[in-house]
Amino acid sequence: MRLKNLFWEIKNNTKFSAIIIAIFRFGNFVNKKIHISIIRQFLFITYKILDWLIIRIICNSEFPPSITIGKRLRVYHPFGIIIQADASIGNDCQMRHQVTIGWAK
Repeated sequence: MRLKNLFWEIKNNTKFSAIIIAIFRFGNFVNKKIHISIIRQFLFITYKILDWLIIRIICNSEFPPSITIGKRLRVYHPFGIIIQADASIGNDCQMRHQVTIGWAK
């Protein structure tokens, strides 16, 4: 993901949604781009702390770092959003509260 797209997402979402998107994009970057083991572990622990404190506890949402989300994500109400770990979402997606993406097993 290019930095320009991340700045677009931060600018065009509410402050709380922008924080959640930034945490997700950070975890996604660490999960898919960092290959040096010790650096990856340190950054992933940092991501997991932010993920549990802000995304899971405060928002009751799940944005696993393994999912693929395209450019220009908009999250209007970031509460109760659950996305399955192997989901893939395209560009220009808009999400609101209480959304579940995935399938039942």
